[in-house]
Amino acid sequence: MDAQLAVRTESVLDAGVMFDVPAAMRLASEISRLPEASQVVIDFVRTRECHDFALAVLLQALLRIRGGPQVKARGLTSHHARVLRYLGGPDSLLA
Repeated sequence: MDAQLAVRTESVLDAGVMFDVPAAMRLASEISRLPEASQVVIDFVRTRECHDFALAVLLQALLRIRGGPQVKARGLTSHHARVLRYLGGPDSLLA
């Protein structure tokens, strides 16, 4: 019996110092071009200004990418994690 191994690669994408709508659209575009077997971490550690609406734009884009890469966010404040949960973001995104 042949077993196929899916090779997973992890990409870390920096959200930047200011995460606004253009930054959200840029990240969504980058993520949509990654292979399905990818794991993506969006790093908010350096982010000093994070717009709630930008998180909504990013989440909508991620939810449209069905069967795409696995995406996780790190470095979000508790407020921004709550915003994503309120907007229907999956728990796996916030792990």
